[in-house]
Amino acid sequence: IHLALTKQNKSLRYLWSLDKPFHHLLTEANIDQLPNVRYASYLPQVEILKHGNVILFISHGGFNSVAESLIFNKPMLIIPLSPHLDHADNGLRVQ
Repeated sequence: IHLALTKQNKSLRYLWSLDKPFHHLLTEANIDQLPNVRYASYLPQVEILKHGNVILFISHGGFNSVAESLIFNKPMLIIPLSPHLDHADNGLRVQ
């Protein structure tokens, strides 16, 4: 992910919702130093997906995230976090 964030077009901006106990991972990877990345423990996902500047939604593939992305007609990149939940199946369904 770090490579994608640092090597891509610098005019792209990224929002990352990540629970506070995991914020240290962004610091360790120096992602928190990138000027085009903003992260928080909570982001208003529906409001963000409504926005016209959103060009891609990267998600773990949970049902609600997939449904909201479909509602607002946003392309998705699904990265399943657990093989034991519906994430991988949802990713295959939206392929």
